[in-house]
Amino acid sequence: MKELQDLDVSWSMNGTADILAKKLATLDKNSPDQELLALIDTKLAEVEDYFERPLDSPDVYLSLRDIFSKLGNKEKADMYAKKAMIFEANEWEFKGRLQNFFGNNTIAVGFYQKAVDIVDDHELAVGGLVKAKRRVEKAQKGFDKLDKWAQERGTSDDWYKLGIAFCDLDKVEDGMACFERALNIDPESVEALCRKGTALESQGKFKEAAPLFAKALEIKPTALIAKRGRNYADYFLDNPDQFNM
Repeated sequence: MKELQDLDVSWSMNGTADILAKKLATLDKNSPDQELLALIDTKLAEVEDYFERPLDSPDVYLSLRDIFSKLGNKEKADMYAKKAMIFEANEWEFKGRLQNFFGNNTIAVGFYQKAVDIVDDHELAVGGLVKAKRRVEKAQKGFDKLDKWAQERGTSDDWYKLGIAFCDLDKVEDGMACFERALNIDPESVEALCRKGTALESQGKFKEAAPLFAKALEIKPTALIAKRGRNYADYFLDNPDQFNM
């Protein structure tokens, strides 16, 4: 008990999570030590306040949900159940954010919606869903005009913009063909290089995407989309199991 009472939660979120998990494991879920339970509850609130985010341990929240549920404390049980669900919602929101960056907003809408279905007030997912829907609607409304311009004028920028619309409508292969047309006209189009790269990333083709970002950065070292695309390529090439769409 004293170890928990003296615990400075600022020293480490993971360390605090381990201690809380061990203390929870000692509790009898049917008849828990009320003093220890209250202390765990207090320390958990402290670590959340300090790091300004939930504890990186859904198991702690699930254990507390079960304990408070058995005690008949519905308010606390529901609170911890929701905090546990945030982890799943966060995963869907991250997938939505990735596809939004990769330029496939039809898929992004689906991922964001799954996050909102789990946690309806998930700020990042709600905001991402609104933006992704707008992108899809814009692509739908403007597609015929963009297609006409590409066919009639056929500038690099025309093909690039049509490619963006195709990708937003979940037609990635068509989008990449447009980016190729743009690059045939202007091989140094940073925008087309990057968007072909992000289209490949949306399909998990990070090895093929990486050289496109490298070339874009040779042309324009300050290109943020190229830097971010390169960073995603590097990360997922090193951690392929983290990319599950």
